[in-house]
Amino acid sequence: MVGVDRRASRRANGATVNTGIVRRIVARRMWLTRETLTFVGLVLAGWSAFQLGLEFAVPDDVRGIVLPAAVLMAAVQYLALATASVHRRSWRFTSLVDATAIVRALVISFAVLALLHVQFLPLPSRLMRLLRLEAVARTPWSVLVLAHVLALVAMTGLRLGRRWLSERRAPGGRAGGDAAMRSQHRALVIGSGTVAGTFLREIGAHADAPVVVGILTDDLTVQGQLIAGVPVLGRVGELDRIARTVHASMLVLALDAPQPDRVRAVISRAQRIGLVVRIRPAAPFSRARVEAQPLRPVALEDLLNRQTVSLDADLIEAQVRGRTVLVTGAGGSIGSELARQLLRYRPTTLVLLDRSEVALWAIERELLAAAPMGSIVPALVDIADRSALERILRDHPPTVVFHAAALKHVPLLESNVAAAVGNNVFGTKALVDASVAAGVTRFVLISSDKAVAPTSVMGATKRVAEMIVSDAARRTGRDFVSVRFGNVLGSSGSVVPVFEAQIEAGGPVTITDERMTRYFMTIPEACGLVLQAAVMGGPGAVQVLDMGDPVRIVDLACDLIRLRGLEPGVDIELHSVGMRPGEKLHEELASEAEQLIRSAHPGVFVARTLLPSSQELGTRLGRLDRHLADQDERVLHDVLFAAVAEPGGPGGSRSEDPILRPLRLVG
Repeated sequence: MVGVDRRASRRANGATVNTGIVRRIVARRMWLTRETLTFVGLVLAGWSAFQLGLEFAVPDDVRGIVLPAAVLMAAVQYLALATASVHRRSWRFTSLVDATAIVRALVISFAVLALLHVQFLPLPSRLMRLLRLEAVARTPWSVLVLAHVLALVAMTGLRLGRRWLSERRAPGGRAGGDAAMRSQHRALVIGSGTVAGTFLREIGAHADAPVVVGILTDDLTVQGQLIAGVPVLGRVGELDRIARTVHASMLVLALDAPQPDRVRAVISRAQRIGLVVRIRPAAPFSRARVEAQPLRPVALEDLLNRQTVSLDADLIEAQVRGRTVLVTGAGGSIGSELARQLLRYRPTTLVLLDRSEVALWAIERELLAAAPMGSIVPALVDIADRSALERILRDHPPTVVFHAAALKHVPLLESNVAAAVGNNVFGTKALVDASVAAGVTRFVLISSDKAVAPTSVMGATKRVAEMIVSDAARRTGRDFVSVRFGNVLGSSGSVVPVFEAQIEAGGPVTITDERMTRYFMTIPEACGLVLQAAVMGGPGAVQVLDMGDPVRIVDLACDLIRLRGLEPGVDIELHSVGMRPGEKLHEELASEAEQLIRSAHPGVFVARTLLPSSQELGTRLGRLDRHLADQDERVLHDVLFAAVAEPGGPGGSRSEDPILRPLRLVG
């Protein structure tokens, strides 16, 4: 079966390669067509300038220079446009930014042609005759100016025409045929004038686009106006009345920075009057410019009070591109998303390490469709297997290692201390030692806020893992760092899938304590910030992601219930079952003995933390190892928590100096 899967993967990869070749050929032909139209349009603009400027009565002594002058002006204009990279700008998504670039290029070309016109440039007479440059010198100033005005009209006209055609042909476009062929929904859009206008231009590209019948906004300056041909009908507070008046069946939220409380209130009102609620997706967690995404239902992450944080993609790419990168736990929620994001930065080889055959097969199969042949290496290895780790790192020496493999289910690990210590502590030590021996220059441990003043076995093992990584950095001077963050929405074993399953079953939804809070972020955001922190950190840094404000678990459960059009306590009951072993009421991002300091990136902090000496850490690990072999879980539990005690004697040393200097702290 393995051989069959391999052959199927090779066939799929071959099909992907063939499809890519076809797409490149089609793209090349389209580019040639666009550039041909551009040059022809510029020539026609120059020819028309002569006709219009001379009132269609071109004198005989000028008629002979019309075509050469038009071609020469077009050539200079085309070169100026190419220098400004206008040829790389999409016609389909033409905007004011593109028009501005065209204007700048044409101003430059006018300056060059003006110098030729007054014969200021000292060109050899033979070259002047060869290129027929005297045609430009004999061109009237009025024609020269008019040629550039017409060129601007031609360039923007071609692009706007292409955009108009794409929107007209789209099944959801306002001019895209009979409304019955489109979505059956009549939609109201909530958003500011700018965002609503952008949304209306984007929406025509999607087949399931609704028919937009009006805009609601609290911006008083646009009330009663038309935005992209759609009327502004009133304010958000008038939703009930306006929805009945225009017979709307859908409400679209087109908000740049949705405020969770406001979104909750709008959803509640919309559901009360029977409107389907959809949201315009925010920009992906990346700098890259992408096409608009189709509308989607409101999700839990839309109700988190989090601001979108940009990444320094150039800095990340400089550390990843052309290198071998290894990700442990690559089949898990965090590891698989790290692998997806890393692939965008074009590593030479991406080694995926996991001990779950099914999970590893799934992420390998997914990435093979987008990766070059041979760049994905699956490694079915347990990180506690030191010899297997050494073999993988010897066969595929990585420059960067992301260590996401861990046991993390808090209550389960309370009764499985040996498994937690063996995997999270000594698995991490085995990987760190193998990475040091293999010459790895950058190592990133995925840690947890549960490592702060730990009360659980899971948190304690993660704190020891942080110590191991920081100690290796102190001994080698390499960029071995830890990145702490809280819960991520939708990860395996997290509370959200549990709540969703309970809601689907009709309830009740069980919460541990109504006072309990947790920090949350989305998986893509967490992994993006991990990559950012990884390339910023100096040796031994313990970095902490900005998790925003903590969220009450009971509020999270109520939001999930309402997103399904149900009412907490009415349609779905909530039951409190009490805290489970190892849990805290509130998680922290730093302990009382630590201090959080801002780094140069707004989404990343640095924890000033205490670190035991290498000798003291070795003693603690040796004691853990001995009791792990004894398999006495009760004693091992006590020894584990003794190992995470803050160093108080002369053996302890602050790790703040090697951490903070490379991070360019700002406060």
